[in-house]
Amino acid sequence: MKKQGFPEILAEFITERRLLPYVWGSNDCVLFAADWVVAVTDIDPLGDLRGTWHNEEEAMVALEAQGGLVAAMDARFPRKQKEFAQRGDIVMLKITADQQPSLAVCVGADAAAPGFEEMLLASMSKARIVWEV
Repeated sequence: MKKQGFPEILAEFITERRLLPYVWGSNDCVLFAADWVVAVTDIDPLGDLRGTWHNEEEAMVALEAQGGLVAAMDARFPRKQKEFAQRGDIVMLKITADQQPSLAVCVGADAAAPGFEEMLLASMSKARIVWEV
């Protein structure tokens, strides 16, 4: 369950993370989403996976052991219909056409995810899956 005052917590989280670059194992899209959940619930949904990867290959191995990223997320969060996404929910979307789907956090009409130089925003219209936090 989200803490009281979660909109302010979300704003602070986004402000703190907006200039951090994408780094496998610390600020990749999966851990970005997990860090958001920790900030708003004090529960680490990926505590069992933290520290198990430091590059893309290790991340893929760890997630495949969970049945893949979607299965790992489904095991930890309930899905909801895209049209009912709310601020603070986790979404899977393609930020750019040539990119693999990424996890992001809904911040309203857009979703935020780590980019290679700084945070990226993508329209929630690109959301493929939404998980409720």
